[in-house]
Amino acid sequence: MSKRIKSFGIVFGSMFLTAFVAVIPTVEFANLLGWIKDVVTGWGVPSVVWAFASALVAQLWFAWRNSVNAKKEGFSTVANAKAEGLDLY
Repeated sequence: MSKRIKSFGIVFGSMFLTAFVAVIPTVEFANLLGWIKDVVTGWGVPSVVWAFASALVAQLWFAWRNSVNAKKEGFSTVANAKAEGLDLY
């Protein structure tokens, strides 16, 4: 039984991740982020804090993505990839 539950979890997680990644570049995702911003600022969180948190998450995402891309190209670090002239952005 636990194999079936584990298998279901893997399949469900894969479907959820695929659907989420497919939605990210759409206008609806931008609207979702705008709605989240409205909710967060409605709780009394200043817009500056929301902007900082959003920028921090974006920079962490870019750093992770660049490290994955550098490793795909055969470099050990992002700095080595940039030194060789690989454009990661």
